Amino acid sequence: MGRESIETALKNFGLTEKEGEVYLFLAKLGPQKTGQIAKQLNKNKGLIYRILKSLQKKGLVEATLEAPTRYTPVPFEKVIDSYIKTKREEASIIEESKNNLLFDWNEISQTELDSSIEKFSVIEGNKKIFQRITQMVNGTNNRFSITLTLSELLRAEQFGVFDSVQEQVMKSQIQFQVLTKISKENLKSIKLLKTKLNPVFEFRGINPSLGLSKFSRMAIRDGEEMVLFLSEKNEVSLKYGKEVCLYTNCKSINNALLNAFDDLWKESITIEEGVMQIETGKPIPQMLLIKDSKIVKRKFDEVLGHSQKEIFIVTSSDGLGRFKDWLLRLRKTKNHALSIKIMAPIVERNLEVSQELLEFCEVKHIPSSYIGTVIIDGKHLFQFKHSSLVATSDSEQIFINTFYTNDVEYIEKTWNMFNDLWKKAPTPSSDYTINKIFEPNKSQFEFEASDFTPLLNFRKVITFSIENPDESQQLTEKDVINRLLRAKTGNKSTSKEPFNFFASTAQAIIHPPTQFGLPDLMLHAFHVDEHSAHGAKNSLVIFLWLQTPSGYGFVPVALVGNTSQEKLTKVFAGTPAQYNFHLLRSDRFYVRIHGNTLFSGWTENIPLFQKYVLPPSCFSVEGSGKVKTGSMELVYRSGFKASIQFNALEGLVTFYHPTSKYSGPGSDGILFREYIGKRYIP
Repeated sequence: MGRESIETALKNFGLTEKEGEVYLFLAKLGPQKTGQIAKQLNKNKGLIYRILKSLQKKGLVEATLEAPTRYTPVPFEKVIDSYIKTKREEASIIEESKNNLLFDWNEISQTELDSSIEKFSVIEGNKKIFQRITQMVNGTNNRFSITLTLSELLRAEQFGVFDSVQEQVMKSQIQFQVLTKISKENLKSIKLLKTKLNPVFEFRGINPSLGLSKFSRMAIRDGEEMVLFLSEKNEVSLKYGKEVCLYTNCKSINNALLNAFDDLWKESITIEEGVMQIETGKPIPQMLLIKDSKIVKRKFDEVLGHSQKEIFIVTSSDGLGRFKDWLLRLRKTKNHALSIKIMAPIVERNLEVSQELLEFCEVKHIPSSYIGTVIIDGKHLFQFKHSSLVATSDSEQIFINTFYTNDVEYIEKTWNMFNDLWKKAPTPSSDYTINKIFEPNKSQFEFEASDFTPLLNFRKVITFSIENPDESQQLTEKDVINRLLRAKTGNKSTSKEPFNFFASTAQAIIHPPTQFGLPDLMLHAFHVDEHSAHGAKNSLVIFLWLQTPSGYGFVPVALVGNTSQEKLTKVFAGTPAQYNFHLLRSDRFYVRIHGNTLFSGWTENIPLFQKYVLPPSCFSVEGSGKVKTGSMELVYRSGFKASIQFNALEGLVTFYHPTSKYSGPGSDGILFREYIGKRYIP
């Protein structure tokens, strides 16, 4: 440490590194010959000779009169005195010639220098840096903001920066803001500095909840000029003046860093809060809107990595995949006692992900109206503005403007709300979703519905099957819509076979909670357009999951309609639905399609099968994802046939039962937005 300070001083005296090395060598060993010095320092003799001559000229080395000559160092005290004297003489000469120099400058200068020109400069050394900061303080008109480590603040106090601030405060109402990091190690010094700075300064601490190990160290005056510390902060650099700063009056850069300071300031805590938190070990309840995505991600990763008991996640359909990646990494480092609960809208595109998560998490389906939230161990809560947490090229973008709190009372209330929702939410089934019911069976036929697997086969619906479509050409969404529009201008068919129909229809599988008192069921609602051959009709087919001679399947057990529909009962001949038709007025049963949502409701009890009764209820299927276009031919066991063309979407299911609302995943619903074709009567 001592040698390093001497070397620094010699450099300030104008010595090169090699000259300083030779001088220190002589100071340690006394008078030496040129050859001896070269041998001991392992350097060329000619180089040592030139260095000694240079040191002689600078007055740091003297030569003896003996032969061969020996060189002895001038005492270091004399070197210092000589340096001080030289600098004083130089300063005196400059001061004496100041007026003459300014006069000469004005004679040759054509224009005044524009101080508003944006420029950069590098400032090296603590003394020069804090002198510039003092100049900035003296020039402050409205606001001076500074964020430094405690060591740097103490250094600023040593160089008189805060004395200048007090003089400025006495002159005008200027806002002086000081922000620093509070730690257990600097607690005593923080208290002393606070006593000195109050009431002149607004003195606050960086919020420990942000988890910042590093932060930008800077001083900003009126948003017009700034000093930004560049070098690594450590005690050695502070003590020996090795700090390096960037100075600029560039307004765009100043405003950007001032905004960063303001973000830290808004989320900061009082010195008293910081001291209390360290002394008691209890975190101060905080509610923060954190704009900096890097801060949030660092905090989120830290808290997630230290989770011990429970992680409760509410996210969107797209966010499920993002959490799968995080949780798989977490699983490798955590014991299996950690409880992980996830609620998200389950749709076709994330069904596979949900099944993977079910291997080590609990996953349930909820509607898409809830904000993305993560609660960890009941101590930390994150709510994301970008609730989808969708994968992007820059994963940190999803953390922009995140709400964070460690307020136990707020977290408990939020947890209770989600836990009530959890109790009612269904677990996505892998046994008989729409995908499983309409399972592909390509050995029987080729199908044109692209990759829309839910439409490939009705194997588990005990009524009909799919055969090859009549038309083999590839359909588009526009083709189906155009056919529907053309049909509305044509005449109704009067023939009995075949007849045209134009409809919107939706199917929803429902896995009712225990309190519903119902087995799993499937609802199939039709809204037939008035331009169809037999006019407008609304109907509902109700299926129950029952044991049959060929195994379990969805069996049609009841029919509902606004008009007498003899043909509908014949379609389902041989099933319980044939003799269980309920004719309800349009004010007691209706089906309505609006955009990509189909809604159906009824106001009377509907007896189903054996002891089961469906109470007054309603349901909706909300289409989502991409439109899938296809064609198919349905062959019913009763002999009826239907040739269909359609535009379809996967559908999120909501079932409103008298006891509570049920929300089903997108894997449990299909919306046929446009459903047109011909029906053949046997």
